[in-house]
Amino acid sequence: MSLTPPNRPASDRPKWWILYLLFGVFLGVLLLETQLPVSDTVHRILEVGPVLGFCGLIDRWLKANEIAMLRESLREHRNPIGRRTTAFRDND
Repeated sequence: MSLTPPNRPASDRPKWWILYLLFGVFLGVLLLETQLPVSDTVHRILEVGPVLGFCGLIDRWLKANEIAMLRESLREHRNPIGRRTTAFRDND
């Protein structure tokens, strides 16, 4: 199932919602870890694991959205003020 409209290519824009979702899950895992009754050594392992996993998932997200972010950056560079540019044509 695609999250983009059928008339738009899949890589047109980065999927920022995935990154926000990953961040929320990461915070939830760390909050759950603080509630577990385990030793200090296990707490350290349970803190480092999600951090490394989160970094790996961010790396994969960046690679998957690299082209879309470059296109978005190029659009902003071509039109830095944020105005829409229109071409005027004579209908002679």
